[in-house]
Amino acid sequence: KMLYIKKMYVPAIEEFQKFLATKPGSNFEYEANAYIGLSRLKLEKANAARDLNTFIKDEPEHKLNTEIAYELGLYYFNSGKYSRAAKYFEDIADEDVTKAQREELAFKKGYSYFKTDEYDKAKEEFRKIMYGDGKYAIEASYYYGYQCYILKDYACALATFIKVGDKGPKTMKLYIAQIYYGQEEYEKAFDAIKGLDIPKQSDEIELLTGKIQYQLGNLSVALSHFDKYEGDIPLLQPDEIYQFAFANYNAEKLKKSSDYFILIANQENAIGQASNYYLGVNDVKNNRKDRALNAFAEAKRKNYDRKISELASFNYA
Repeated sequence: KMLYIKKMYVPAIEEFQKFLATKPGSNFEYEANAYIGLSRLKLEKANAARDLNTFIKDEPEHKLNTEIAYELGLYYFNSGKYSRAAKYFEDIADEDVTKAQREELAFKKGYSYFKTDEYDKAKEEFRKIMYGDGKYAIEASYYYGYQCYILKDYACALATFIKVGDKGPKTMKLYIAQIYYGQEEYEKAFDAIKGLDIPKQSDEIELLTGKIQYQLGNLSVALSHFDKYEGDIPLLQPDEIYQFAFANYNAEKLKKSSDYFILIANQENAIGQASNYYLGVNDVKNNRKDRALNAFAEAKRKNYDRKISELASFNYA
């Protein structure tokens, strides 16, 4: 057993097999076979997990089954098979493991639930350890907050993320900025995202920074970020496309702004109305008067924004 504890799994198997040859009795045989199975699992031998699962069914009440279930749970967790991992973790009572194991169990059970979209169960597990000072407290807090974010409980998400502070992953600052943006707290949103560098999420960062600067009235700065966005612009929300269009219009980039306005001109709302109006203005500047008349007429018809309606009527006349 000491060889197993020292992680010397191959010699451990050999010694347990020698021990079994002495026919030590049923209880010792069960334990020896259990550690052979666990050693094979640690060595990632073929069918080791399947064999252990079958093995513990022979004596479901044996004291070693908690350790076996724990190791099987870790094996499936580390393999990314979170549904199976959760199944084994659920078989383990808190009082049957050490304090350190309880914290690991709570975190990995919670994360397994998180990965299988069982958010309420996950939050319950993370809550057990997020207020302590253990190894998993920060990660548990982050994922607790992230689930609040997914579930659109932004007050919970923001409070949790702020508690985690600089100890959390960089992506947390992006989520904080998105929350503040949604709350129209644009200065706070910019403070959260300023200088943020996450290569895999650079498009999200450029898009959100551009949107924040647009709302702050810094259209040229917004445009500099929109120009760095490499995503599929037609797939954005209409209000986001409008920001791209108007920022380009403000910079007198007529063709580019018209290309964006066209994408949203059919919207039956104020965005669609304004897009038609500015398409008309661009067409006048490009001496395409027939198209301009059509655009102004459409802007008049929609009549969602009185000021735009009056401008469209004047230009149409």
